[in-house]
Amino acid sequence: MNIVLMEGPSGSVSVSENAVKDTLKFALKTVDGLKKIKKIEISLYKGEMIVNLLIICDKKAFIKNVISEIQNSANIQIKKWLGISVLRINVTI
Repeated sequence: MNIVLMEGPSGSVSVSENAVKDTLKFALKTVDGLKKIKKIEISLYKGEMIVNLLIICDKKAFIKNVISEIQNSANIQIKKWLGISVLRINVTI
């Protein structure tokens, strides 16, 4: 699947789903307490991105903080790197 970033009379600019997933993985490398990202699903709704993540946390991690940091980091990096608004970032542990 390709995600269309811009469309106009001269053509369109799109990014592959794998590029978005790689962007997310890179952005989340520094999240304390995140052990592994098991699954990433991406969809668009009215031009905004919805991200669903399935993760594994470290045993001693404070889950509320891990989720908050994941959501903040992912939201900032998607907007910064791809210029796409993020509607939701859903995290399942």
